[in-house]
Amino acid sequence: MINVKFTENTKSIRYFKQIIINNKMVITFEKNLREKANELKENLRKENINAALNEDSWEEYCVSMNIKHAGIDIGDVKIYYSPNKKTYKYINLIKDKNFKEIIKNIQNSSDIKDVYTNKGYEIDVDGSYQKGRTAYGAIIRKNGKVIKKLSGEVTENETDGSRQIAGELRAVEETVNWCKENKINDITIYYDYAGIENWARGRWMAKKNITKKYAMFINKAGMKINWVKIKSHTGVFWNEEADKLANKAISN
Repeated sequence: MINVKFTENTKSIRYFKQIIINNKMVITFEKNLREKANELKENLRKENINAALNEDSWEEYCVSMNIKHAGIDIGDVKIYYSPNKKTYKYINLIKDKNFKEIIKNIQNSSDIKDVYTNKGYEIDVDGSYQKGRTAYGAIIRKNGKVIKKLSGEVTENETDGSRQIAGELRAVEETVNWCKENKINDITIYYDYAGIENWARGRWMAKKNITKKYAMFINKAGMKINWVKIKSHTGVFWNEEADKLANKAISN
C-alpha cells in the first residue's frame, strides 16, 4: 500500500511530496539535494574538511550536513533547493568564523561553475537605486579570478530619470573604459536587465539621451563583447556581488 501526502498552502500545491513506501519516506527532490551535498562534500574534502549528511534532517527542499575538521565538530550546513528557480541556497551554522568563510568560498566556487566559463575576461554588472540615489557595480575577472572592482554613484542629472537603469548602463561604460585602458579587447559581460544588450545591439530604439549616448558609446568602443543575460536575484554569485557593490556605493 502506498500513501501519498501533499503539503498545500493558500496559493497552490507545493512541489514537495512525501511518499511512504514500505515504511520509508521518499522525498521528491532528494536526488537534487544529494547530488549537491556530495559535490560540496568532495570540495570540502580537498580542504581537509569532512562533511556527512544528517539523514534525520530531511525537510521540505532541505537537508543538513554536519561539518568536522580534525575530528572536531565545527557546525552544520543546511542546503535548500528551489525547484522553480533550480537554484540552491546554503545556511551556514558554523561556529568558527574562519571556517565559515572558507566553507562560504567553497560553496560559491561550486555554484558559479554552471553559469560562468572562468576563461578569459568575464564581468558582471549591476545598478541600484535607493532613497533617490543611483549607483553602479562591476566585477572584472580573468580566468575566474577577480582583478578589478568598479563602483560609484551616478548623479541625478546624469540618470536622465532612468534611476537603476542608469546605474546598469554606467557599470558597462566604466567596464569598457577600464578594459580599453588596459588593452583588453575581448570580454564577456553578464547582465540582468535586457536593455543593456538590446540598446547596444540596436534591437531597442534608444529614445532618451542616456540610452542614445550609451548605444553610441558601445558602437564606438571597438571592442568584442559577448553578452550573457541572466535572471536577477536568483542566487547567481557574481551578479549578486555586483549588486552588493552598487548598494554599498550608495550606503557609503
